[in-house]
Amino acid sequence: MRTVFPNSLITVVLFFLTPSLFAQNQQSVDLSELQLELDQFVSVLEETLDLRPATGLFGINTGGINSAYLHSQGVLLTVKSPLAASRNRVGLTSLSSAMRNMQTRSNPFTSVQRPLVTPSTETMALSLRQDEVGEFYRNIMEKISAMDMSAAINSAIEQANRSARSLRSINFVDEEDYLTLREEMTEMRESLRLRLKDLKDFEQDLSVRDWQNELSSGDIKVELQQKLDNLLARVEPLREQAVEKAVELRQTYELASREYVQNWRKQVESFESQLYSNLCGLGVELSNLPVDEHLTVVLTGLGVESGDNQRSDKIHVINNSDLLQCQAGHIDARALQQISVAYSY
Repeated sequence: MRTVFPNSLITVVLFFLTPSLFAQNQQSVDLSELQLELDQFVSVLEETLDLRPATGLFGINTGGINSAYLHSQGVLLTVKSPLAASRNRVGLTSLSSAMRNMQTRSNPFTSVQRPLVTPSTETMALSLRQDEVGEFYRNIMEKISAMDMSAAINSAIEQANRSARSLRSINFVDEEDYLTLREEMTEMRESLRLRLKDLKDFEQDLSVRDWQNELSSGDIKVELQQKLDNLLARVEPLREQAVEKAVELRQTYELASREYVQNWRKQVESFESQLYSNLCGLGVELSNLPVDEHLTVVLTGLGVESGDNQRSDKIHVINNSDLLQCQAGHIDARALQQISVAYSY
């Protein structure tokens, strides 16, 4: 004979049974024992991965692992490695668009020029009584202004310095080569300072001349034109040298940084393989971690870079049952890595 229980009775029974079942599930994980196992697990893993947190005031930090247990989910390991810091050395977008547009035969900063005629020059020009004198003086000053390429040269030198620092940061040049490049940039700045002094002296000479008397002699125009040509012959090569050096170092850095990134990615892959090998052969088990839960490993800063150049983390989710199979020798580390879930976030 089939017995039928009222719905109210079933509800009451479930009400009293559910807390009991939940309590049993909570008690299935001995948190204190798991914590002891996890501390030992992390300590051995840090040693095998050569991750040593800094100790002392001036200790060298090569990384470390933070651990936590998430109820009904599993163990979470947050791994900080030197690879994340080395990734930050590369800034492929650090060079400005102005640098990319530099040409060795043109001035990319033609919009940045000294005023064609300064207020004092304008006053002097207006005070001259002859139109011929005023026109000639203005033409001379305009030619001088067109020759003043200090903005372009300074910008090129700064871009070259930036590329040199970037090359040093990715260890493409050593300290000695870097200092040699810096000395070369310093010499360019000093040459620019001397050229500007010559230009200033020439302007000063123009301001004290007796133009009305000197223009009566045709030789003055030839003399001034020769001086202008000599100044240009000294300024233009300096501009070309600075721009060429900036372009050369920028191109060198672009090639070196691409190679650096490729090597870095190989190092990340090697680190991940080493991680799985060590997890399988660690010799320390998390026996208090339920078989149906997971070991989640977050590799800080080692994920795939997003489109907006933001750094992401690499996350590996490993079933504890699969990890136990690997530790028991039923599958190898490579197989464990293949069946685990990995993604960047």
